Amino acid sequence: MKRAAPPAAANALPNDNGDAMKFKLTHHFDVNTEKFEKLTTDTNLQDYIDTLPNLKEREDLEVIEDERYVRRKVRNFAIGVIPKEIRHVLKPRMLSWIEESVYDKLKHEFEWKITPYYFRDVFKCSGTYKYIDESDSRMRREIEGDLTISVPVIGPIAERYIIRELRKNFEAEYRFTANYIRKKLLATAG
Repeated sequence: MKRAAPPAAANALPNDNGDAMKFKLTHHFDVNTEKFEKLTTDTNLQDYIDTLPNLKEREDLEVIEDERYVRRKVRNFAIGVIPKEIRHVLKPRMLSWIEESVYDKLKHEFEWKITPYYFRDVFKCSGTYKYIDESDSRMRREIEGDLTISVPVIGPIAERYIIRELRKNFEAEYRFTANYIRKKLLATAG
């Protein structure tokens, strides 16, 4: 039986074939999708995202936008505590990746993929974001992803660690974004 989700919910479960972790997060915002998209493209919000926990540096490499899609390629460098069980394999400099995403403005959906600079042949991570209106003044964001690290013994340890760190970033970003939206709405109402 599934528990009722708080404003931000996260799950990480092995997938059917047992070699990957799937994760899902759901966040609710007190605006509709159209207003959410407008507010979250604000430069100040993007500046904050660069200061997420565990994220050392974030750099846009490419942004291509047309009437329907926004294609983005971003370089990321992370910081974090590496579990002692995998420190002999994973070094801090290896916590870097390219994030590629395509946003469909009509469907209000992102498809994203992470390609690390190291271990490309054993690391796969991709997923989706969906923005769904629940009413004229409330929407939810569903984030789903699939992470596979195909290395015997340490793969599952690294998967759990990475998903835990992803959750920290997503939850910090959620709290900031929800507060940011509230402040923007108050400023425009007053």
